[in-house]
Amino acid sequence: MSPPPLTPMEKLEFFSAIVLVSKDTRRLAAFYRDTLGLPLEEEIHPDSDVHYACEIGDIHFAIFPEPKKHLDRGARVGHGQVKFAFTVFDLDGLVKALRERGVEVTYPPMQAEDFIRMTAIRDPDGNYIELTQMDERWFKHLASRKRQGIDVVQRWKERTGAAQSAPAEVPDEGPKWFDKPRPS
Repeated sequence: MSPPPLTPMEKLEFFSAIVLVSKDTRRLAAFYRDTLGLPLEEEIHPDSDVHYACEIGDIHFAIFPEPKKHLDRGARVGHGQVKFAFTVFDLDGLVKALRERGVEVTYPPMQAEDFIRMTAIRDPDGNYIELTQMDERWFKHLASRKRQGIDVVQRWKERTGAAQSAPAEVPDEGPKWFDKPRPS
């Protein structure tokens, strides 16, 4: 008897966050804000420690202290490490598909804030990967930023003048290494 077919797994297409963990969040935030110009602001949420955060394009960038409250669920990330997160649209379905493939989550899917459900896994090297399912408020926030022109393609067009110089019919081609293998 053959094993049952695996649950189809959601394709991960979007990063939702990159988080740095630091022993001295103020010092690190000052570097990213004052030296590199990121618009970091101090934040605190009911389920987290004081941290610094902003959006870079569609990605939430944050600097957290070593976990005290936030992520103290057997999923510690030490200072000097990077944590990243993917946006998913069906967290429970993805967790089911991952478990069928032998990947265990570090904690059960949970409501982390009133707008986000999340869990996390570790890759084979031990890197910490959050899987986040956001509600419509997050996507409305990102849409608002795009309307304000905070979009990498729009910024590229503005900076290079590509919008004015592009012919009406431009093929959607990238560099050669963007090409996908052609079916035989």
